[in-house]
Amino acid sequence: MNESENPWKNRMTHCQKIGVVMLLLPVISCSLLEPTDTPITRFQDTLSQGAPAPTMVVVPAGEFHMGSPEDEFGRDANEGPRHKVVFTKPFALGETEITVGQFARFIRATGYQTSAERDAGSFLRDPVTGNWGKHPVNWRHDHQGQLAPENYPVVHVSWDDAQAYAAWLTRETGLPYRLPSEAELEYANRAGRSAQNWWGDGLPVVRVGNLKGEYDQPANDLSFFPTARERASIDPQGNLPHFFPGYGDGYWGPAPVASFTANAFGLYDTTGNVWEWAQDCWHADYHGAPTDGSPWIDSGICVYRIVRGASWYCHPSQVRAANRWSRWPVFRNMYIGFRIARSLAL
Repeated sequence: MNESENPWKNRMTHCQKIGVVMLLLPVISCSLLEPTDTPITRFQDTLSQGAPAPTMVVVPAGEFHMGSPEDEFGRDANEGPRHKVVFTKPFALGETEITVGQFARFIRATGYQTSAERDAGSFLRDPVTGNWGKHPVNWRHDHQGQLAPENYPVVHVSWDDAQAYAAWLTRETGLPYRLPSEAELEYANRAGRSAQNWWGDGLPVVRVGNLKGEYDQPANDLSFFPTARERASIDPQGNLPHFFPGYGDGYWGPAPVASFTANAFGLYDTTGNVWEWAQDCWHADYHGAPTDGSPWIDSGICVYRIVRGASWYCHPSQVRAANRWSRWPVFRNMYIGFRIARSLAL
């Protein structure tokens, strides 16, 4: 790949020469934060003891092209073939990712033990050494193993844990709560746009979400830098910045939910903050994928499930709306959480 084919490298070169702000202002898409005429409907169901369930947003029926075009910069082969998906009726998604406080209510009500509690902890990177390792942490903790505030997205939770939470909401309300399908998550992320990112095709110049920005680097924290294995997986040629140049949102680690602007569907943190579990089994590409937005489930056991939406820790290429990753159902770490969905009776 030469420099003319690598916009990230070009931008970093110019950043060094003329300054970040002068460079970034012209490249942001003019579609950033465009207003929408679509009314946003929110609701809360009631749990059995009268407490409110998480706030839900009605996502309108519609269609979109799922996946990425073959010429999209940073594209992975598993994002194709690009195909049209049609939602013939609306559905509901959590306005935010599930928080520590919301998950705590579930734990108190059921006594459920998470995968991390049953299996000696969860994975995080030590900020001093930069090394990944399993630590005695669970849903109560943040990315550094400290107790997390109640308004932070819950992390260190597996797909199995997210399923258990959704099943509890169903029992409590008598309504069909579940994890979103992969198609629902990408449709909600794009919110009516076809650009590479929900805010447009350029680099962000305003605080659009909890992303890995150049100015978010904490002092004396080696976990900000990708490991050799991460670099080899995401950027084997080593020619891309591992952060958004000229960007800073004030966080290295999860941020309180709804800290940034909602997208056009009224949903917060569909990109960044934490990865979100999807219902689907993992498939290496979209050949044979459903076109109605339903989850793609195999008849046998799913060895891997899917996470979507990227996180505060992610390389810019992973923040694209089409990006997708696979993890096994009991996997958990410092940057994976979830949001819930509910089918609507129409």
